[in-house]
Amino acid sequence: MRLLLFLITALSIQANPDIYKGIRLSDRYDVQIVADFDSSTPWHVISETIVQSSVVLSQGRPFFTEPQNPEEEKLSALYSADIETAIYYAQARNRAVKSDQKQSLEMRLFFSRPGRENLLVTPNSPWLTTGRVRACALWVRGNGRRDLLNLVVSAPGVPQRELPIARMDYEGWERFEVAIPPYLHRRNISREKRMEFTIYGLSIHSHLKEDPGVSLITVDFITCLVDRSEENLPGSAIQDVWD
Repeated sequence: MRLLLFLITALSIQANPDIYKGIRLSDRYDVQIVADFDSSTPWHVISETIVQSSVVLSQGRPFFTEPQNPEEEKLSALYSADIETAIYYAQARNRAVKSDQKQSLEMRLFFSRPGRENLLVTPNSPWLTTGRVRACALWVRGNGRRDLLNLVVSAPGVPQRELPIARMDYEGWERFEVAIPPYLHRRNISREKRMEFTIYGLSIHSHLKEDPGVSLITVDFITCLVDRSEENLPGSAIQDVWD
């Protein structure tokens, strides 16, 4: 029945070549929303040296009700397709999802000693999912500075790692995808050898050659592409080797 639902619904949604490499919708995959930045999940800044920094919810999004040029039109269409894909998978897997996401996360970060100051922006609780996470995507508005934005993640038996997303040396909104390397495809042997993956938040590394001042970075709609092809296998059928 679930397979039939996927086949019928997928006919109305075309694979977008700019979203997760144009994957075909199927019950093998799942696109999960990591954060849509509603007020029920607070985010905060963690830093030993930076005290004049904060995060707030913002109304700014990479969607334009009345696009003024082809670039805004393209961004709006891609953003809508991104949300549509996530909602499709949520409905197919009987998950609740908000379709009226209207807020983004605005990070106001003050660097007094660029190149020697880094920080972590994190939700109150890490985001944990099961399955083999192939990639994560998010929308980011740059600010023209060369500060580096990273995704902070971990897997069973692997301490926290920072995966590069992009330097903020551009203006406007961009969509980025971060491929998850094989060494983070790990099983939790104490939980029926299931795949697990955790996102702790975002780290920002200030650039040595930037001037002291405020770095304003806005992030929106973080999702992950999860491969669930092993979901229906019994534990005894899953290999013991951690790949």
